[in-house]
Amino acid sequence: MRPLRSISVVTLLCLFFLPAFADTAYVYTGGAYNTFSSAAFQPTGLSGSVTVATSLGANLSLASIAPTAFNFTDGFFTLTNTTQFVLSQFLISTDNLGNITAWTISLTLGPPGNPFLLHECNPSTNTNGSAYTLASFRNNVSSMDSSSCLHGDATGLPITDTASFTTAATWTRVEAVPEPATIFLLGAGMVGMVGRRRRAI
Repeated sequence: MRPLRSISVVTLLCLFFLPAFADTAYVYTGGAYNTFSSAAFQPTGLSGSVTVATSLGANLSLASIAPTAFNFTDGFFTLTNTTQFVLSQFLISTDNLGNITAWTISLTLGPPGNPFLLHECNPSTNTNGSAYTLASFRNNVSSMDSSSCLHGDATGLPITDTASFTTAATWTRVEAVPEPATIFLLGAGMVGMVGRRRRAI
């Protein structure tokens, strides 16, 4: 009975003192774009999510973060951490509770002049390379979501189509779910306690 009791005590201590490592997601919801440079380029608006290994700390000031995953769409095109040729930057500010208060986010598919035909922002049979950017910015004074597409016309001249929205967006934190290792520890502790009671009876 003594070894079983020791196992139970150690397991419970682990539950209290070992951190429960699990990803935390922050979901972004923007508004509908209301400014367009081209009638042919009209994405609907920016939304998506950022996943980090641990919750964001308090009182960050445009700190650079490296998400384990991200997924953003403007209703026309979607960029994720697995998209080929995607470049990303995430600068985040938080309050004393770790809530996101300001940010600069830029996701770009392919640099200007990329020799690969990644996609056509404005459907054309002659697109001389392209670069697509999803961006969101907010400080204490102003905010803006935008999408832009740099592509070439039939003569090879660069054209940039843009769409934007200038009303503040919102972030929602999705609480982390304990990983299987943590659940295993909890289960082991309960089994040990049940076994101990049965032996006592």
